[in-house]
Amino acid sequence: MTSTNPTNPHNPDASRLLEDAARIGVPGMAAKSDKPLTDAERKEIIDTTREFQTRHGLTDQKLAKQVGKSYATVRAVLKGEYGADPDPTLRTIRNKINENRKRLDAPGDGEFVMTALAREAFAVATMIVQTSSMGAVTAPAGCGKSMALKAMLGMNEFDRAVYVVVKRFATVNALCRSLTRAVGEYSSPQSSSQLFDRIVGVLAESNRLVIIDEAQYLDRVMLTMVRQLHDEAGCPVLLAGTPALRNVILGDGVDSTVSSRIRIYRDLTARSQRGHDNPLHSLDDIRRIFAAMKLTYREAPVRLDPDALAWMHDVANLAVSAPGKGDLRMACGVVRHAFMLFKGRAEFVGTITRQMLNEVSEHQIGLDRAHDLANRITLRKAAG
Repeated sequence: MTSTNPTNPHNPDASRLLEDAARIGVPGMAAKSDKPLTDAERKEIIDTTREFQTRHGLTDQKLAKQVGKSYATVRAVLKGEYGADPDPTLRTIRNKINENRKRLDAPGDGEFVMTALAREAFAVATMIVQTSSMGAVTAPAGCGKSMALKAMLGMNEFDRAVYVVVKRFATVNALCRSLTRAVGEYSSPQSSSQLFDRIVGVLAESNRLVIIDEAQYLDRVMLTMVRQLHDEAGCPVLLAGTPALRNVILGDGVDSTVSSRIRIYRDLTARSQRGHDNPLHSLDDIRRIFAAMKLTYREAPVRLDPDALAWMHDVANLAVSAPGKGDLRMACGVVRHAFMLFKGRAEFVGTITRQMLNEVSEHQIGLDRAHDLANRITLRKAAG
């Protein structure tokens, strides 16, 4: 059943999960244990469970541990091949999936905010899905790139998208195992070619978006495997990483069979590099990002005074002008630590000030680095 409601741009993952929870937990399905499930109810539980597994990398083996059943039983029930009555196991699986969804819906470190960078990433993803091609996006670490990519998993526009992260020094087999888990298959010890065939079998002709984050760590062999996955499964592939990714996929000496497949490449910070009038994160972005952190003091939302807001904005945008000296992740971290440090003090009245942020940044990143950060903010303003 497909929802006709538009995706909530401020929290697409939550809206999608709530929609799915409604699908799997409708009152008519919560039948008494002595009443057999209908074929339609069984199919609905299985389909929604598989969708949840795909989106969150929950393998049959992990699910079996969660529900207290053997892997063989869970596997057979979900494939419709269980010889005995599958209803008790299906009900247990349904309840566990509902529990998992409630946990995911609980407030975390902050909801996703649709920033200019996120819109750029979504535009590239949309284009490659529409053309079933390969594309790539890059941005410095800490800009919010990975958060934007993960948000795609809960959006209707990227139905059943697959997301994996490449680890430094990873092997082809490790990447294949990650992809196998991400598509909802049990990652048993098998050769890379066997795992690859299973992945292709699941993705073939599905047009499901495959997102490979931290792709700057892909070596030549892994890149070839990704290209073959795109060719054989016909699925769109989005590579994402730091600016170093550009040389990995388009630099001198790169296999032309890979570089020729990259139909679109976009530096997500290019717009902000054109001048101070085009910041990577606008003041409005920063306001919404701070609000999404959901900091509360005495049951009221914590406030950020204007100077503190300006500091957070400046630090977040240093990712472009001074990579490694400041970024959105650092800005959010300092704000959160300031709240944790000062909320217990008598002078705290529910407002985070720039003085608090300066004090915390000196302790969190060191006095010398904090002074360097302040100087770079000053230089950045002067340049603007």
